[in-house]
Amino acid sequence: MSRLCIFLASAGVALMAAAPSQAAPDKPDDRLICKRSQQTGTRFPIRVCHTAEQWAAIEEIAKRAAAEVINRPVTQAPGN
Repeated sequence: MSRLCIFLASAGVALMAAAPSQAAPDKPDDRLICKRSQQTGTRFPIRVCHTAEQWAAIEEIAKRAAAEVINRPVTQAPGN
């Protein structure tokens, strides 16, 4: 479970790095939505801010990753 959380967090960070930063919002939909997230290794939450479109993309990546883990075929080692 912790590996999945780490994977999902790294996918979000990768998406943040790929998204271009904007100095001023052009449309009302470009407003930032901030959420608190718990970071491993500290008891203090961190604040993560993205636009609604970016949050939707992060959620889609997380859903795909979870589906991939759930639907992965179970393999057995030879000789068992």
